Amino acid sequence: MNTKRLIELAAQVAETSDYRIRVGAVLCCGNGWPQSSGCNKRKTHPLLKKYGYSEQSGIHAEMRACLRVREQDRVYGTLYVARLLRSGERALAKPCPQCAHFLAEAGVKRVYYTEGASGVGEMRLM
Repeated sequence: MNTKRLIELAAQVAETSDYRIRVGAVLCCGNGWPQSSGCNKRKTHPLLKKYGYSEQSGIHAEMRACLRVREQDRVYGTLYVARLLRSGERALAKPCPQCAHFLAEAGVKRVYYTEGASGVGEMRLM
């Protein structure tokens, strides 16, 4: 699959978010096909609850997509991230420093993200 189609898929995932500014992420590993997806939701991930985060804690879409894939499958993966404003317009979705660190530690090699209406940025992590 090409980058444009995978960014579009991440935007579709973002539409399922329950936040005002919606973010969706799609993780592709090994064979280049999507293996996991996630969006920012108010529902706490079980791993966060285990470490004492409250029910109101959210988790970023990038982390949610990674947590759904086994560690050995994430290595050298590529993540696609899209951010949608309330109007449905695309916006900058570059991962925050904490997510970038998490992704690098998780073995993700590259991140493609929306930069606005038609732009796509790239971040190399390894």
